[in-house]
Amino acid sequence: FVDDVYAGGSSKLEATNNYDLVSYVCNGHDFPVEDLKRYDNWTIVLDRDQVEKRQHLLGYDFTASNDALYCSYSGSIPHGDSMTKRQSCGILASLYDPLGLLIEHDMHARSIWRDINKSTPTDWEAIIPVPLVKAVTDWAALSDALSKSRPSSRHALLDQPLVLSTDASANAWGADLRSLGDLSVRVAGRGGLFNSSNLSWSIPRKELDALHRGLLWVKSLSPYLPMATHYSEYQVPLNVLFPRCPDQPLTVVVDSEVTVYRLKRPSNDAKLPAPEQRRLAAVRGLCLELRAHVKHVASNCNPSDSISRCSLPKSFNCSNLASALEGPSVTYYPGEELSSGDSSYVQGQTVTSAPCTEDAGYAQGLFMTNASSSEDAGYPPLYKVASLLDDDFFYGSSMSVDDLPVSPPEASTSPSSRAGHVMLVNSDGLDLPNISGLDLSDDEKEELRLLLEFVDTTRGITDSSESTLDNIEFQRRLTACARRCQSNDTDLSKFRDYLEGKTAVGSLGLRKTVFQRLSKHCSLDTDGLIRQRRWYSSNSETDSDDGGTIYLGNSRYAYQVLCILVGIYHYSFGHPGQRRLRSIIKKRFTARGISTAVRKTTSSCARCLRARASKSIRYLNSDVQDMIVTQLWQLVGVDVVGPYGRPSTRHRSRLSSSASNASASSQGDANLDPSKDYYVLVCQDAVSGYIAARPMRNSKAETVAMALHAIFCEHGSPSVLVSDRAITSILTKAVRSILIKHGTRQYSLPGYSQHLSFWERSHRDLAQTSRAIMVSSATPEDYIYSYLLAIRCYNSTPRHWSTISPSALHYAYRQRLPTDPPTNFPSVDWDKLEIKYLNVDYLPYVRSLLPALSDLQEKTKVTVQEYIDNWRSKQADLRERSIKETPQNYKLSLYDLVYMTEAANNIGGHLNSSWRGPLTVVRLAGTSMVYLFDGILLPNDYGGNLQVSRDGNSIEGGPDQASLVYASLKNLVPARALQSLVYDHLEKGVRVYQDAAGGLSTMPASTDGSDQSKILLRQAQDKPPLEEGGLAAAHEGSQSVEANAPSTVRSASIPPSKELDPGWLVVSTDGSTYRGLAVLGDEVSGSDLVPLRPISLLSTTGVLSTLDPETVYYVSRSQLLYVTSSTRPLTRSILERTRNLLERLGL
Repeated sequence: FVDDVYAGGSSKLEATNNYDLVSYVCNGHDFPVEDLKRYDNWTIVLDRDQVEKRQHLLGYDFTASNDALYCSYSGSIPHGDSMTKRQSCGILASLYDPLGLLIEHDMHARSIWRDINKSTPTDWEAIIPVPLVKAVTDWAALSDALSKSRPSSRHALLDQPLVLSTDASANAWGADLRSLGDLSVRVAGRGGLFNSSNLSWSIPRKELDALHRGLLWVKSLSPYLPMATHYSEYQVPLNVLFPRCPDQPLTVVVDSEVTVYRLKRPSNDAKLPAPEQRRLAAVRGLCLELRAHVKHVASNCNPSDSISRCSLPKSFNCSNLASALEGPSVTYYPGEELSSGDSSYVQGQTVTSAPCTEDAGYAQGLFMTNASSSEDAGYPPLYKVASLLDDDFFYGSSMSVDDLPVSPPEASTSPSSRAGHVMLVNSDGLDLPNISGLDLSDDEKEELRLLLEFVDTTRGITDSSESTLDNIEFQRRLTACARRCQSNDTDLSKFRDYLEGKTAVGSLGLRKTVFQRLSKHCSLDTDGLIRQRRWYSSNSETDSDDGGTIYLGNSRYAYQVLCILVGIYHYSFGHPGQRRLRSIIKKRFTARGISTAVRKTTSSCARCLRARASKSIRYLNSDVQDMIVTQLWQLVGVDVVGPYGRPSTRHRSRLSSSASNASASSQGDANLDPSKDYYVLVCQDAVSGYIAARPMRNSKAETVAMALHAIFCEHGSPSVLVSDRAITSILTKAVRSILIKHGTRQYSLPGYSQHLSFWERSHRDLAQTSRAIMVSSATPEDYIYSYLLAIRCYNSTPRHWSTISPSALHYAYRQRLPTDPPTNFPSVDWDKLEIKYLNVDYLPYVRSLLPALSDLQEKTKVTVQEYIDNWRSKQADLRERSIKETPQNYKLSLYDLVYMTEAANNIGGHLNSSWRGPLTVVRLAGTSMVYLFDGILLPNDYGGNLQVSRDGNSIEGGPDQASLVYASLKNLVPARALQSLVYDHLEKGVRVYQDAAGGLSTMPASTDGSDQSKILLRQAQDKPPLEEGGLAAAHEGSQSVEANAPSTVRSASIPPSKELDPGWLVVSTDGSTYRGLAVLGDEVSGSDLVPLRPISLLSTTGVLSTLDPETVYYVSRSQLLYVTSSTRPLTRSILERTRNLLERLGL
């Protein structure tokens, strides 16, 4: 099927001859070319009345006099108030506009048709409502007028770059294509309505979808446009029938900054839903294919804004669009990767990162220089309210600091400005600011340094060299830093002057309204700091302990203060996790980039990674269960956790000296430490989540009963106590006696309803926090101490859905006394309680009456089964959502950093799992095993000779095979955040390595690949000195080996009278200078100090390697142990003796 025949030429005569030839050939082959189809664009055809007759071109009516196209309307204007659905469909489909030159009018018809379908869904002969009849009539009249009087230029300049604009509203999306040569002419237009399932999407998501649809549309038109050409799968390449202009880059304009910033920050995609992640990746790919860059403009400069609103614009000022394209704005270029934690300067403006979970992506430090570009969607001029774009944001009469006009931090042009991004890594892997490398004044650096002292990694160790500062000093230093932050921020400084009455209202200008609204819920405290009162507090309330959140403003100094505060609260709350730490910071401070600071500072924490890794199975919490009780401390759950730190039965029996006929339990209890606790009784409120705990030496019924009595006397007697079926400790006569005295009912879990144990949901958080505390504690074996600290952190931390902590709720209730009647109390739903739990008082009675209660049993069984089915359905939905939102395609690769964890071998030591790392993957051995390098290995190590093998499964030219660690994949925990941190610092010339104490440290990176040698040398220097008494004591449980056993060590100190020869292999035990293997230097003299050059054993073959040939240490003769007289490869016997010696010395 052939629709039209095209013939062109360089002149009118040539084009006419070409058309005559083609038509002659076609007619000769019985393919008639009708004369009615003959058309040219230079002949004006007149009718009988000498009026120009319109011709047909590409589905449009064409007039040669003005070289214009008119949309074709074939319908009629209806009359009357009655119209069927079929008639309305015929009228609304009568406008033919294939290029979308008047796409807004067609979109209006589609919206009318949607309303008709909603009112009359099925019957085509049904009468539509009168308002819709009027809408159809008005649309038809306007269509007829537009087809007669609304010309569109046929000619478009295609020798200039194209401009694609996209936009979306609540109901529709639109795309507009123009040429930069003449922005007043629309080349083509496209639009559509969102279906019912997509109407609930957020505006940022709809904007992103519109951008994706617009790029796909332009890609399909690329063979006809001056841009990178892309054909579809089965499309035949076009013949060149016209002079094709050279390809030009495509400019895409949108009026949503959130879309541009999400494109610029691919590292934040992981926090978005999976559909938006896929859409962002597709848009980045299309921009790369089409050589397109995305630029932000205001809504009044976006020509597609009218398409998404389904209404014809009264006028469009193309000069505003031209000015916006030339002016400074946020722009995404394909292939660009903007780090989410850095600040970049784009065309004279500051763009600060915005966290993708709370943003909606506005540049949180963007300085608007064009008043017209800020009058967008009703926002106040000269500033943007970033939080208004958030999908879940609810706003009323209050405003936040985001409403203030924002000015950029002064961009430094000095060479040291880059040093402001250099961060240090502490021993736990936290990315903390490098104070000396910041581009700040000396006073600002001193304030940051004093505040940084509160990042307490010692966790209160008494023998630590670092002293823990008190709360008063912390508040003083924090106040100084907060005052500096607010002074550096121009808007906060002016707002403070306004609150103090130092600024005249008339001089505020556009800030007047904002300041007046902010002053309603902001005030100055006694220190002169701007604070925002809590949303739940009134003006009359004054709380000396909680004066509200402190504004930190927008500056480089404020961001460094925020990073330091993240580190302080990360340790003070016991490694609470990013979500809770973010909530803790937001309860105290108001600043931009809190999520970014938390993520960049704590993502690489090795302690948190270890605590998470010990919990291999990640449980999915179900939705909140039905509330049985509505008041505090009326329904509590009780559980006994432990034993912790108790020696195994084998060890106790070995140490026991009791008679052989004594019972095993009594014999074991007699050998336990009477001053130490091994269990913890945990009692949690069902409403507030508050946890009360008591350490216990054992889990006997009498001990549990006394612990419950102590808790109830302190916190009050609950109405109901629920526990699991612990028949030996809780469901006992001693516990029942205590509960009766307190007037408390006792219920237990049925055998099928472990999901009803609400008190066990917090155990994972408690265990994770206690492990993080324990690995940083001076007494890691005392797990009870860490567990109680974890309970305090849990009670003092608000849940992410609330602003009040469990302790704040708990200590606000009225205690219930045992005399208060628990029955018929309005706060307890006894019917639900009886259905979900088993009443302990009824158990004997029910067992005796089972035959008589068959009907009740069947009813209860059906009710419980329905509940279980619903619960399992919820779990399946949660599991499906978790799989969709969690990346499942992670694959271990070479140079990946991992940690290795294995369960302890002794009984009861599941909480003390072995932990090792970081390690580097250097070889993939099949699908389940890998070889690891003990430390951080980078591609430029070993002199830059490292190469990946041809099969891609191993690293060649690196460490010896014998020094690698062979491990299973199931025992490895990827440290992706730490790996990203290591490579980021490497680009800045800083090498991150593991020191001798197992922590992380930094040093300047080398360019010759000698970092590994320097690391070994630093580890040898940092090893602790030997204790007095010579060799280290044997480990507990190992066989005792005498220090002077010649068959084990065979080494001796060098006498003072012995003459030393250069080249001797010795071991230095001088902790103040150098400890380890060394060789005597060439300049050996008769003095007491001997020159040494450090060396190391690199493999089991006995080969020695020099750490640093230029380093020489001078050590006393008395601190040297002789090994052998040369440094040639050691024999097996000498190698074994040397290794035994180094192991005994702790080297």
